[in-house]
Formats: sequence, C-alpha cells, structure tokens
Amino acid sequence: GGEPLKNAPVENCRNIAFSLLTGANDRGFYRNKLTQRTKDEFDKLEKANPGNFIHRIELIPGMGHGIDYKLTTPWLKQYTRNPYPKHVSWENFEMDSLYRDGFYNIYVNERSNKDFNSRTYYEMNIKNNDIDLKVSEVEYEITEKDPNWDIDMAFVRHYKPAKSGKITLYLNNQLVDLSQKVNVRVNGKRVYSGKPKLTLRNMANSCAAYFDPWRIYPAAIEIEIK
Repeated sequence: GGEPLKNAPVENCRNIAFSLLTGANDRGFYRNKLTQRTKDEFDKLEKANPGNFIHRIELIPGMGHGIDYKLTTPWLKQYTRNPYPKHVSWENFEMDSLYRDGFYNIYVNERSNKDFNSRTYYEMNIKNNDIDLKVSEVEYEITEKDPNWDIDMAFVRHYKPAKSGKITLYLNNQLVDLSQKVNVRVNGKRVYSGKPKLTLRNMANSCAAYFDPWRIYPAAIEIEIK
C-alpha cells in the first residue's frame, strides 16, 4: 500500500523500475488514496524526465488489502539495474533517527542539514567530464493531515542552497573519462578541475562504504560545500 510521500520521496526512485499495487478498496491508513497520489507524482516526473522514472502503479478494482502480488515480479524482470546513472536525485531523510551514508556514487561525510527539521537534497548531472551538483536544504510544510491518525497527507517543499556539508564523489570510467580532466561545480560554483588520482585506497574505501561489488571506484573527489 501507498506511503505518505514524505516517507518515500519519489525523486529517490529515479533510475529504477518501481512497482506498487494496492487494492482500490484498501482504505486502511489511507493506502488507496496515498497510492493514487504516488502514481500522480511518478506520472508527473516521468513526463518531465522520460525514461528516468519507470513505474507500474495500479489500484486493483474491487480489492481490499489482500491482492495478488505475483503480478509484480514478471514486470520487474524486464529491467536491469544501472549502477552508474549520470542523472541522480536523492533526498536524504532520517528514518528512526538514522540516515543513509551514500547513494549511487555520492558519499556523505557531513550532512548539510543540522537537525531533523530539514533534509539535504542532492541532484547530480554528468555530461562528458563535467559534473554539476546541486545541494539544497529542504523543509516540509505540511498542508494536509488526516483527522484520525495524524498522518502527513500532503505538503509543499521549500528549497534553499546548502551552505555547509562535506561529500565524496566516487568516480570510474563508466561515469567519466578518468584519463582526462574532470570539472565539478556545486550550486553553480566550480569546486574542482583536474585529473583525479586512481588509488587502491579509493577502491577500498568505496568497497567499505557501499558493500557493492559494482561500486568499487578507483577515483574520489572530496568536496566541501560552502
């Protein structure tokens, strides 16, 4: 069933195939209503970014909480993970007071948001050897709460450029040409220009950071956000 989008920002599902099935009569915790809102948001982002937000979200007519989930797996089998996307969006939010340390090739050494009242949003675009990174602090303004469970049903988000924080951008030849100079801009300001060093240390650190055999990177650029 659907979740409030504050708990599962759709932007984080960029570059994956996402499936969500809910019974149209599944009104518990507003699952059907929240599923429809999730579908609307996925539809909007996929229209603006074709191929980036592939999804199958359906309300199954006449069904409650019990539905046939076997419909999901055959659909998902059509898709293969891309561990090296050149367009990444990530809203790093806390869950039970815990944060993720990394997402794709981004690793967070120090968050830009200082407390749970805001979040940090990263958007990365790579074209050839130019990397544009947008880092923002995000605050939620709740515009609708349900009267029974105090669930945040709807909201608007307010963004402002981050003024602090530290990250590491891990790189390989699938993302850029490491034999050539790499340029990095953060919020429009150039923060790096040069040929990154390729080291075993970077490979070991990225292995320890991600525990993913597809994401062992020979290059790393440390960035301080100001």
